[in-house]
Amino acid sequence: MSILLGGTLRRLGEHCAGSLLRAGACAGVRAVGTSAASPTKLHEVVDLEALSREPPHAIRDIWHRRAVARELTLPIHAPPLNPQHARSFHEARSAHQVGLVLSAGEYVRMQERARQSPMITLPVPKSEEQGALVPDAFVTVLVQAQLPAILATTVADFTEHGANAPARFQVTVYTELAEAKDCVLVRGDIVDKGLLEWQDAAQLLRDICAMWIDDERYQHVHAFNHVPEQFQYDAVLQLCGCKAA
Repeated sequence: MSILLGGTLRRLGEHCAGSLLRAGACAGVRAVGTSAASPTKLHEVVDLEALSREPPHAIRDIWHRRAVARELTLPIHAPPLNPQHARSFHEARSAHQVGLVLSAGEYVRMQERARQSPMITLPVPKSEEQGALVPDAFVTVLVQAQLPAILATTVADFTEHGANAPARFQVTVYTELAEAKDCVLVRGDIVDKGLLEWQDAAQLLRDICAMWIDDERYQHVHAFNHVPEQFQYDAVLQLCGCKAA
């Protein structure tokens, strides 16, 4: 089953090379439960001048606490959100955005590998509303990286719609602080909230980055793109904490 899936998706990838990213421009209109596409420039997300004066550890903390919140215009040094008058930060960000921070070296490795091997299929473990994982429940998504953008759609959508497959999850990478602060800021936007809960999206974002950064995981990405007959989806399922059906 794993080899068949890998070969099928590889052929789809060759036939529709780049189509997932082209389709992403309209995904915010087509997909159910959409959010606007993430801004492509960091200064559109945060006060870049103020952020650039912070040390790296503070930038990481600010990004995790502020930049992926719904309140994107929140000042860098704003006091904590008052839970009596507004939704908590966790509730705000859980609406449709997740984020993480890479080092410049990690991003360079990811970029070089994604250029050579741009596609991979990953499981998205399904969690209950309280955050607990549902045993053996997952959805398979096809991920295409053309950094600084990454898009994911379901395998079912890609098989049915090809170039018109709607993006279900969109990742944007910001490199403006890579050289000076060794911080590459990564933001994931949940386009289809019917498919992904916040916890699912956070795990998917970590898995996506790890597949191109981690040496062991990248072997699966390379196989998927270049030797599909050797691709073992069951091994990817295990890495992502899922069980094969």
